[in-house]
Amino acid sequence: MTNRPLIGVTPILNFEKQRFWLRPGYLDAIRDAGGLPVMLPHTDDEAEIDRILDLCSAVLITGGPDVEPELYGEERLNDSVETQKVRDDAETALFCKAFDRGMPILGICRGMQLINVLLGGTLYQDLPTQNPSEIRHRQEEANDVATHGVTLERKSGLFRAVGSERIDVNSFHHQAIRKPAPNLAVTARADDGVIEAAELPAYPFLWLIQWHPELLWKVDANSRAIFRAFVDAARG
Repeated sequence: MTNRPLIGVTPILNFEKQRFWLRPGYLDAIRDAGGLPVMLPHTDDEAEIDRILDLCSAVLITGGPDVEPELYGEERLNDSVETQKVRDDAETALFCKAFDRGMPILGICRGMQLINVLLGGTLYQDLPTQNPSEIRHRQEEANDVATHGVTLERKSGLFRAVGSERIDVNSFHHQAIRKPAPNLAVTARADDGVIEAAELPAYPFLWLIQWHPELLWKVDANSRAIFRAFVDAARG
């Protein structure tokens, strides 16, 4: 396939085993959509990030541990909040550089939450205690099983990509957007009001997705549509 844009993907850092890792779905979904994914290092060195972004056409910031509450002016709520400073620092530096360049950016789960914070929003630190709901946002079912519905805004890029106002998603998150960042448009909500997707309309392509399309893409056309839109944006 010609014109396969290189897309940088941020990994999870396992401190105990001292290794980076990624769910294969992130990489496979990008490849299926026509992109060429590459796993990025965790670095906040500006020169290194500039060189990385010179090579990439887009950036995907993935799921993982909680976002440090200090980044949005709060103290840690309770022991359920588990963060990784090295990852916060690296992804903050990466996002800021990519954003300044106007590069296509996709944030999934933690990626959504971090980007919202960096743009001036806040989070529920512990969603089950701060916003109790009958919806289980950390499901027990298999990864590729959709367990609740979300409603999409019809004027959003997400709606145009999937072609439906109502879709079913999976759910594996401890935190969620509480206050959306200024200028960030909420594009999907769960039935309990939890924000499930957002976009920055004034930016070329910045989509935030709370669920995990990388775990659904093999069985779900809507998830594949999200990655196709992202890769198409990376082509320019």
